[in-house]
Amino acid sequence: MKQYAVRITRQALSHMPARIKLTDEEPWRSEGIHRMRVKNYYVYFWIDEDNAKVQVTSVIYVARDQATQLEFMEIE
Repeated sequence: MKQYAVRITRQALSHMPARIKLTDEEPWRSEGIHRMRVKNYYVYFWIDEDNAKVQVTSVIYVARDQATQLEFMEIE
């Protein structure tokens, strides 16, 4: 992603990240994975409330098959 897209993402996730909806794809939805579109990319993340952090797990180009790409995502 370009620098401005990274900055937009960081700003959006720094304040109330829970306002961004969970992804529609299972089993990632059940794992609490959120999806946010930034320009031509989907940014997938989960909220670590115990440590007050947002963990970005994947950034995937929107034209890709999201479900297939998400299978490569590691959830820690």
